[in-house]
Amino acid sequence: MRASTRTVFGLAALAGVAGCYSPPVVLAPVAAPAAEWPRSLDELTEPSEPGLTRITLDANGTTARVDEVLDTTNAVGSGWGVHESVFVNTSSMSSKPICMTPCQADFKPGLHVLHFSDRSGSNEYTAEVQVGSHPKAVRIAFGHRTAGKTSSGAGVALFAVGLCTSLVGSVLWASSNRNKEYGAALETPGMGLTLGGAGLMALSVPFLVSTPDKIQPGAKTELAAPAR
Repeated sequence: MRASTRTVFGLAALAGVAGCYSPPVVLAPVAAPAAEWPRSLDELTEPSEPGLTRITLDANGTTARVDEVLDTTNAVGSGWGVHESVFVNTSSMSSKPICMTPCQADFKPGLHVLHFSDRSGSNEYTAEVQVGSHPKAVRIAFGHRTAGKTSSGAGVALFAVGLCTSLVGSVLWASSNRNKEYGAALETPGMGLTLGGAGLMALSVPFLVSTPDKIQPGAKTELAAPAR
């Protein structure tokens, strides 16, 4: 009886660990864009105003929206359930639109935070650009995020049924040792329910296993404007 009870709670612990939240795995960044002047660039014909520097922006040959980040706000929350822990990290930003890549824009000297996003909005990259007195190009390559495997509803349901079945069987099995009149009649079904429930929990473990998301950060290349 004691061994079977340890088996039940051991499988419950295993399933709980398998279904826990796994933080994302951060891989090496994608290859940085080549240090070459962007192609298909419709350059501005008017010279920069005094005190401003012209910066060429490119998303490795793709069309992307560029906004300058003016302010950001972050909020973090967490919650715990029976099988999973959930962490939520949200952020909002105040920004102003700049242009669609490949494009050019004039900036005041200093540090600027530029946010690139593709047409679908699924790929984003934030670049810190130090603007000086000389024109240059900033080329970025978007990173990638691959979603991991999450616990399935079928696995959770199978585990719950197995746990309840095992607990009922354990109660009957324990009662068979204390009840002289009905002990023999309770022992067999108690043993069967306990072991059968444990088997269901064991079968549910592969469906409860979750794998983390994989994140491959983007990359940036800066190069001086060609001599005119």
